[in-house]
Amino acid sequence: MSLPDSSSSSSPPVTREETGYIRFEHGQDNGFDHRDRPPWNRSEYDYRHGSIVASENPRNTSTSSEDPWSCVVVVATFCVFVSMTLILGLYGTTNVWLGPNSSFLIKPTSVFVQTVIVEELGNKGSGLMLYGLNQPPQLHVLANWSEVHYLAVPNDSYKYWIQYLNKGSRVKVSYNVESLGSSLYLVIAQGVDGLSEWVQDPTRPDTTLSWHLISDSGFIEQDITKSSSYYIAVGNVYLNEVKATIDIQVEGVLYDTTNAYYKCTFPNDKCTLSVPLFGTNAAVLTSPGPKLNTSKNEFCAKLSYEPRWIAYIVCMGVVTALLLILSSVFNKRQQAVPENEETADENDDVAPLIPGKDDDNSSWCSSYSSILTSTEELEGAHGDGQSSTRYLCAICFDAPRDCFFLSCGHCVACFQCGTRIAETSGFCPVCRRKIRKVKKIFNV
Repeated sequence: MSLPDSSSSSSPPVTREETGYIRFEHGQDNGFDHRDRPPWNRSEYDYRHGSIVASENPRNTSTSSEDPWSCVVVVATFCVFVSMTLILGLYGTTNVWLGPNSSFLIKPTSVFVQTVIVEELGNKGSGLMLYGLNQPPQLHVLANWSEVHYLAVPNDSYKYWIQYLNKGSRVKVSYNVESLGSSLYLVIAQGVDGLSEWVQDPTRPDTTLSWHLISDSGFIEQDITKSSSYYIAVGNVYLNEVKATIDIQVEGVLYDTTNAYYKCTFPNDKCTLSVPLFGTNAAVLTSPGPKLNTSKNEFCAKLSYEPRWIAYIVCMGVVTALLLILSSVFNKRQQAVPENEETADENDDVAPLIPGKDDDNSSWCSSYSSILTSTEELEGAHGDGQSSTRYLCAICFDAPRDCFFLSCGHCVACFQCGTRIAETSGFCPVCRRKIRKVKKIFNV
């Protein structure tokens, strides 16, 4: 089949591509570089057995108030971490790959970004343009272009073309498979991740935005709903070489740059755009249309940002001061709580846990039933040598139970062990209520 006349200005660029095909690696990690582009181009408490395993004193008032300077260190570390995440992550250096007639919008935050730097990579003097605008431009400039590719796809190989398309664009791919009885896979993948998933398993239709098994002739269409880079790829997983013609027609939507106050043609392979403080600013990177006698119309630029350090320092200071104020208010409220608890404990010295009738023994709290009312009972228990431990401390199994906890009233330990429990865990081992105070029992 004869090639179209490429000298005519009305005909799209036409190339016969004999090389540049890539072998499929089915089911293997193909090592895609997701940052740029495909790599083919570049203590608990234990009271068992009468012992306390771990000790901690949450009631210790000496540690209730934190050191303000330690708070400053923690806050400053957090602010530095957030700042480095912005500088190295959101506003880090990245490579931007564009197709023909691409229009890439850059919207830096003026508070954190001082300068936008775009450096041209790959083909020098390729025709990239950087525009600076005071307001984000409108996306309403229409542009149509097409590319025709004559292919001879070897077995177990594929080939792709990059297109950066904005929201509202439309792609139409016409195909003609010349090899009789043969077919190819034709896909449109969004981003390098989508292309990577398809390369790992070309026969799966759910890995890309558009997946088709093509034969004979026909066309497919795809509407673009999100501004992103798109990869149009053709793959052959069969044994024989397949010849085909692929015609890519794009109805693109570009940004309007007529009101740009800054225009750079990469005279020294680098353009620098200053971002004013507290001002709305935007930049648009554009690429020229498809070129004749070129197998791939690809353009690459390195995008980087110069941070506004004074903004990061001021934000760190404001956040640190605000958290210090909140910490001071919180500590003052915490110091007021023990005073109220102490007042309540003093009242407990003269008032019973549960008010009851003078002539009704059943009105007493049931937890007092285990309190010894005389020393004779304890002495009798020891004298008889019985194995019962009803009146012994449940912690040490040595001393008698001569204390109870406020405000629950449980009596299960000696005064020494009860004090240790109050100072370590601070909770009653029976009902797990907060221990406000330990009262000693004196037998008469």
